Amino acid sequence: YTYPAANVYFDLHKAFMPDLKALSSLKISAGYGHAGYDEAVPYQTLHKYVGGYLPSVPSGAENYHKPLFRINTKEWNASLNVGFMDERLGLGVTYYDKLTDDTMTMTCVGVVDGFFWVPGQAQEILSRTSSISNKGFEFDLFADIIRTKDLTWSVSANLSYNINQMYSVDLEDRYGAKINATELANRNVIGYPVGALYGYAYAGGKHLDITGNGVLTGNDKVIVGNPIPVYVGGFNSSLRYRNFSFDFAFDGAAGHDILNLTRMYTDDDPTDLISAKYVEKGDFLRLKSVGFAYTIPFKKKWIESLKVKLTGMNLCTLTGYSGWNPDVNVYGASPMTAGIDYGSWPQARTVTLGISVDF
Repeated sequence: YTYPAANVYFDLHKAFMPDLKALSSLKISAGYGHAGYDEAVPYQTLHKYVGGYLPSVPSGAENYHKPLFRINTKEWNASLNVGFMDERLGLGVTYYDKLTDDTMTMTCVGVVDGFFWVPGQAQEILSRTSSISNKGFEFDLFADIIRTKDLTWSVSANLSYNINQMYSVDLEDRYGAKINATELANRNVIGYPVGALYGYAYAGGKHLDITGNGVLTGNDKVIVGNPIPVYVGGFNSSLRYRNFSFDFAFDGAAGHDILNLTRMYTDDDPTDLISAKYVEKGDFLRLKSVGFAYTIPFKKKWIESLKVKLTGMNLCTLTGYSGWNPDVNVYGASPMTAGIDYGSWPQARTVTLGISVDF
């Protein structure tokens, strides 16, 4: 397949204000393009990737059925980038609008010949398509606060704001995979994020009977949470003084929810119903890493230098979530089972001491 794309930019600084020394760059850019890929999945493992109806296949005929996933994305974006003081300070903002069509097609490439299956003309037996929209902004900042021979200090930060919505939902793409023998915790609904958390509303110490018929059934289930973060960001700092260095990094996310199945199965409520009672805010800010290093100017024969480094990972997380880890998805990378915490382990807090040698 051919995927067309185009990008243009214009340097406003060079065109209109080249003599303004404090401003080193001012560029606007815009782009539009398509992207995509195909992925074939063996029929035997197809149930692990998709929910809903799948056609039954006669025993021994699995190899003649070829499911194909096709992703096609259309996106346009516009950016503004500004640099100051010979690029010692830079700011950037980008707006993007992306629409992705997710299509799954199954083709049978075999026919029955007596008691055997043999290769035959391809015949489509199943096809379904859903569309997902992502719109938002990305902000970037970098600064060389100090830049001398012996001392340098630089910082960078990024923040993204993303609204994820289903634009169209195939009948068979409405539900995610089951978390146990019967229960579903995610659903695709037009206007909501992909894999929105799905269960019973909860208020006043009880599950709500939305239909008003006096009995809790599947018709009473509603969207109870958003598993996709609206805000994602990070902050990094790097300080160097002669042979010493100090670095640290923060990351975080906000605007999303987590279904705490661990709490559901361990509290004193015997109903064990997936509901808003067990949905919690997943916002967090984490000190991802801290590192100290010292380079020893050790020159002897083939050795140029020695570096000693002490690094700490996942040292601190600020969050209101009651579970071990707010950055969790125990059912894998699929967005159709996102935002679920069930028996997950906490992220390991590690401290590492290392020595590196340059020859």
